[in-house]
Amino acid sequence: MRMIQILIYSLSFSLFLSLPSLPLGGVCIAQSLKIPREPKPGEFDKIIMRLLETSNARAVIMFANEDDIRRILNAAKHNNQTGHFLWVGSDSWGSKISPVIGQERVAEGAVTILPKRASVDAFDRYFRSRSLSNNRRNVWFAEFWEENFGCKLGMHGKRPGSPKKCTGKILWHWSTGEWVLAQYSGEGWVV
Repeated sequence: MRMIQILIYSLSFSLFLSLPSLPLGGVCIAQSLKIPREPKPGEFDKIIMRLLETSNARAVIMFANEDDIRRILNAAKHNNQTGHFLWVGSDSWGSKISPVIGQERVAEGAVTILPKRASVDAFDRYFRSRSLSNNRRNVWFAEFWEENFGCKLGMHGKRPGSPKKCTGKILWHWSTGEWVLAQYSGEGWVV
């Protein structure tokens, strides 16, 4: 029987509560540990110690954000467990290097998942056509606009303290794939 352990970020933990501890295709989940939402100092060292309690379950599957992955790897390094665990990272790790910078040896041999992604041209065209004047139904669009253009939409804008007022004069720059402030107000692509 092959044993694994699972580390789960606290906000996703409830999704995994129903995971059985019964054999699944020759694999048994030895334990599922919750990564605290606001970890206290030493919390990740405790997690490493808990993982070590199940000595025959060296594979650790991590459903965690980049910061927590980095802290888990750092705790493994700090507790002299380099090379002990086989890390399997979810798509939040994927091809990102930030979780392993400075602790490459402890992450060596890790397997990470990066789902194939593709653009949907019809959605891209639709999204680029949205503006402040034609997208009032989407309650999140104003926040997106303020956040991306560093401005505030009137007195009730979501972005406190922003000195710049949103004008709506934004242009999708097709060659760079970025939103830019329109230089010419008569331009047909100004939204």
